[in-house]
Amino acid sequence: MADKRQRQQRIREILARNEIHSQDQLQDLLSAESIRTTQATLSRDMRDLGAVKGSGGYTLPNTAARSQSEMGDLQRLLRVAMISVQRGGTLVVLRTSPGQAHALAAEIDKARLRQVIGTIADHDTVLAATQSAGQAREVTRVLEKLAGLQ
Repeated sequence: MADKRQRQQRIREILARNEIHSQDQLQDLLSAESIRTTQATLSRDMRDLGAVKGSGGYTLPNTAARSQSEMGDLQRLLRVAMISVQRGGTLVVLRTSPGQAHALAAEIDKARLRQVIGTIADHDTVLAATQSAGQAREVTRVLEKLAGLQ
Protein backbone atom coordinates (compact mmCIF):
# COMPACT_ATOMS: atom_id res chain seq x y z
CA MET A 1 0.00 0.00 0.00
CA ALA A 2 1.35 3.41 -0.96
CA ASP A 3 1.66 6.24 1.50
CA LYS A 4 0.44 9.75 0.65
CA ARG A 5 3.76 10.89 -0.81
CA GLN A 6 4.11 7.81 -3.02
CA ARG A 7 0.47 7.98 -4.12
CA GLN A 8 0.73 11.65 -5.05
CA GLN A 9 3.97 11.04 -6.95
CA ARG A 10 2.29 8.29 -8.93
CA ILE A 11 -0.67 10.61 -9.63
CA ARG A 12 1.79 13.22 -10.97
CA GLU A 13 3.35 10.62 -13.26
CA ILE A 14 -0.01 9.37 -14.51
CA LEU A 15 -1.27 12.88 -15.24
CA ALA A 16 1.96 13.77 -17.02
CA ARG A 17 1.75 10.75 -19.34
CA ASN A 18 -2.00 10.29 -19.89
CA GLU A 19 -5.09 12.23 -20.78
CA ILE A 20 -7.23 11.78 -17.66
CA HIS A 21 -10.77 13.12 -17.92
CA SER A 22 -12.26 11.85 -14.66
CA GLN A 23 -11.23 10.93 -11.16
CA ASP A 24 -12.81 7.51 -11.76
CA GLN A 25 -10.41 6.96 -14.66
CA LEU A 26 -7.47 7.99 -12.47
CA GLN A 27 -8.70 5.79 -9.64
CA ASP A 28 -8.88 2.80 -12.03
CA LEU A 29 -5.28 3.39 -13.17
CA LEU A 30 -4.09 3.63 -9.58
CA SER A 31 -6.01 0.50 -8.67
CA ALA A 32 -4.36 -1.37 -11.56
CA GLU A 33 -1.06 -0.60 -9.84
CA SER A 34 -2.41 -1.87 -6.49
CA ILE A 35 -2.79 1.65 -5.15
CA ARG A 36 -6.20 1.64 -3.50
CA THR A 37 -7.75 4.97 -2.57
CA THR A 38 -11.16 6.40 -1.88
CA GLN A 39 -12.74 9.07 -4.05
CA ALA A 40 -12.51 11.56 -1.16
CA THR A 41 -8.78 10.90 -0.70
CA LEU A 42 -8.22 11.20 -4.44
CA SER A 43 -10.06 14.54 -4.47
CA ARG A 44 -7.84 15.82 -1.64
CA ASP A 45 -4.72 14.61 -3.44
CA MET A 46 -5.79 16.37 -6.64
CA ARG A 47 -6.48 19.58 -4.70
CA ASP A 48 -3.11 19.30 -2.88
CA LEU A 49 -1.32 18.83 -6.20
CA GLY A 50 -3.12 21.79 -7.77
CA ALA A 51 -4.64 19.67 -10.54
CA VAL A 52 -6.91 21.62 -12.86
CA LYS A 53 -9.48 20.09 -15.21
CA GLY A 54 -9.61 21.51 -18.71
CA SER A 55 -10.72 20.40 -22.15
CA GLY A 56 -7.69 18.10 -22.40
CA GLY A 57 -8.35 16.51 -19.02
CA TYR A 58 -6.59 17.09 -15.73
CA THR A 59 -3.24 18.87 -15.73
CA LEU A 60 -0.82 19.93 -13.04
CA PRO A 61 0.64 23.43 -12.82
CA ASN A 62 4.12 22.32 -13.89
CA THR A 63 2.83 20.32 -16.88
CA ALA A 64 0.09 22.74 -17.87
CA ALA A 65 2.46 25.69 -18.07
CA ARG A 66 5.48 24.37 -19.94
CA SER A 67 7.83 27.23 -20.54
CA GLN A 68 7.60 28.85 -23.92
CA SER A 69 11.37 28.51 -24.24
CA GLU A 70 11.20 24.71 -23.91
CA MET A 71 8.67 24.46 -26.73
CA GLY A 72 10.52 27.18 -28.66
CA ASP A 73 13.78 25.20 -28.50
CA LEU A 74 11.98 22.12 -29.80
CA GLN A 75 10.31 24.15 -32.55
CA ARG A 76 13.60 25.69 -33.68
CA LEU A 77 15.37 22.33 -33.81
CA LEU A 78 12.47 20.65 -35.61
CA ARG A 79 12.56 23.34 -38.29
CA VAL A 80 16.27 22.96 -38.98
CA ALA A 81 16.95 19.27 -38.27
CA MET A 82 13.80 17.28 -39.05
CA ILE A 83 13.48 15.89 -42.55
CA SER A 84 10.29 13.88 -42.06
CA VAL A 85 7.92 12.51 -39.44
CA GLN A 86 5.89 9.36 -39.84
CA ARG A 87 3.67 7.30 -37.56
CA GLY A 88 3.77 3.53 -37.30
CA GLY A 89 1.42 2.05 -34.71
CA THR A 90 2.41 3.51 -31.35
CA LEU A 91 5.74 4.85 -32.61
CA VAL A 92 6.56 8.18 -34.21
CA VAL A 93 9.62 8.01 -36.47
CA LEU A 94 11.49 11.25 -37.12
CA ARG A 95 14.22 11.42 -39.76
CA THR A 96 16.81 14.11 -39.16
CA SER A 97 19.88 15.59 -40.74
CA PRO A 98 22.95 13.44 -40.01
CA GLY A 99 24.09 13.80 -36.40
CA GLN A 100 20.97 15.67 -35.25
CA ALA A 101 18.85 12.83 -33.85
CA HIS A 102 20.30 12.86 -30.32
CA ALA A 103 19.75 16.60 -29.94
CA LEU A 104 16.18 16.32 -31.23
CA ALA A 105 15.37 13.40 -28.92
CA ALA A 106 16.73 15.41 -25.98
CA GLU A 107 14.51 18.39 -26.92
CA ILE A 108 11.44 16.15 -27.21
CA ASP A 109 12.21 14.74 -23.75
CA LYS A 110 12.81 18.23 -22.36
CA ALA A 111 9.47 19.47 -23.74
CA ARG A 112 7.71 16.67 -21.80
CA LEU A 113 5.03 16.02 -24.40
CA ARG A 114 2.53 14.14 -22.26
CA GLN A 115 1.86 11.46 -24.88
CA VAL A 116 5.53 10.52 -25.31
CA ILE A 117 6.69 7.85 -22.88
CA GLY A 118 10.26 7.82 -24.17
CA THR A 119 12.60 8.43 -27.08
CA ILE A 120 15.47 6.53 -28.66
CA ALA A 121 17.93 8.21 -31.01
CA ASP A 122 20.37 6.97 -33.62
CA HIS A 123 22.54 9.01 -35.97
CA ASP A 124 19.68 10.35 -38.08
CA THR A 125 16.52 8.78 -36.64
CA VAL A 126 14.44 9.35 -33.51
CA LEU A 127 11.79 6.92 -32.29
CA ALA A 128 9.24 8.47 -29.94
CA ALA A 129 7.14 5.85 -28.17
CA THR A 130 3.54 6.40 -27.10
CA GLN A 131 1.00 4.13 -25.44
CA SER A 132 -1.56 4.14 -28.24
CA ALA A 133 -1.94 4.75 -31.95
CA GLY A 134 -4.16 7.74 -31.14
CA GLN A 135 -1.43 9.30 -29.03
CA ALA A 136 1.10 8.65 -31.81
CA ARG A 137 -1.25 10.42 -34.26
CA GLU A 138 -1.50 13.39 -31.87
CA VAL A 139 2.28 13.58 -31.38
CA THR A 140 2.79 13.46 -35.16
CA ARG A 141 0.36 16.37 -35.61
CA VAL A 142 2.04 18.40 -32.85
CA LEU A 143 5.53 17.84 -34.28
CA GLU A 144 4.38 18.64 -37.83
CA LYS A 145 2.76 21.84 -36.60
CA LEU A 146 5.84 22.90 -34.64
CA ALA A 147 8.03 22.13 -37.66
CA GLY A 148 5.80 24.28 -39.88
CA LEU A 149 4.63 21.34 -41.99
CA GLN A 150 0.91 21.91 -41.30
